[in-house]
Amino acid sequence: MTQHRFALPKIISGGQSGADQGALFAAREMGFETGGWAPRGFFTENGYQPALLESFGLKDSQLDYIGRTKLNAKEADLTIWFGKTGTPGFNATNKAVREAGKKFLLASEHCDRCLVTEIKTCGIVNIAGNRESINPSIFQYTKDRMTRVLRMVKEKTMTKCMFPGCEKEATINVTTPDGKTHSYCSIDHMNDHRNILVHELMKK
Repeated sequence: MTQHRFALPKIISGGQSGADQGALFAAREMGFETGGWAPRGFFTENGYQPALLESFGLKDSQLDYIGRTKLNAKEADLTIWFGKTGTPGFNATNKAVREAGKKFLLASEHCDRCLVTEIKTCGIVNIAGNRESINPSIFQYTKDRMTRVLRMVKEKTMTKCMFPGCEKEATINVTTPDGKTHSYCSIDHMNDHRNILVHELMKK
């Protein structure tokens, strides 16, 4: 077994009020890893929020809004935009994603199942969108929709751990040199199962 990756994608954002935070709350509630880069000091339109944003795994970029937008766009395989287009935030995000050579989707132009299909192919997904003051209720809309979408992603992605006797859901996929995929709930079970398989091969 030569490589492993977490089966569920990581959901990141810049931590601003509105769409960014709505996606983070949805991802955490659905059991997805979260993270991302926040502006200097974890600043949002509601002030400095280090405790809240650090609880989602965000890091201080030590940069302004545009700088942190570029970091998130570069780190993610896919960026999905929620809310109005044509705003300074949208223009900065669109430019950052294009410069990074990554994929950019507008949530308003894709159905839930389309988003599920796209997200399933990614390791890291960046959610960006309007702040709450620009688009009131965008936090709740993004949270509700991302909850639906991520629930579908989870249902279509999760499998049982392959370690003998384990009934837990797998969070890691392992690809063997011959192209086969094995799923495990933990690194320990992955390593233990590998040792069992090696032992069985040595007995033959």
